[in-house]
Amino acid sequence: NGPRDPADDDKAWPAQHWIATLRALREDHPAARIVLCGVSNEAPLLDALAREARVTGVEVAAHELPLRRLMALAEIADGMLSVDTGPAHVAAAMGCPLIVLFGAQSPDAWCPRSSTGSAVIALGGPPQYSRVSEIGPDEVVAALCSLAPRDPELPRAA
Repeated sequence: NGPRDPADDDKAWPAQHWIATLRALREDHPAARIVLCGVSNEAPLLDALAREARVTGVEVAAHELPLRRLMALAEIADGMLSVDTGPAHVAAAMGCPLIVLFGAQSPDAWCPRSSTGSAVIALGGPPQYSRVSEIGPDEVVAALCSLAPRDPELPRAA
């Protein structure tokens, strides 16, 4: 649905959290290609995040990201960070290791499940959190660092 007023969106993660996480990812993985995904009306926000982060190798794939392209990215990605949305479920279905941030919804009911056994780590959700914004970037970066890699035995796109 595109960007919403953060006060009205329990899944909104503050821009400064995304920026801190992008910087930490770049520091930990200097050669990684980082792709920011979203729908087309989120492209200006994602462009701004990439600019503000001031790290190399960050691309915005929100200008045109049809489902098949998202699926292809999820199939070859080493990992994904997402709020609780459909793309997180796509990533899990494609065997992509991921971190999913939950606000008011319970991860027990809504956490993506991987048919391949790839790692899925849920952060947030009741009773500890009612908004994604309550999850700090340090907690997310620690979870990303602990994310088990994609199983090399699973087939990947060429």
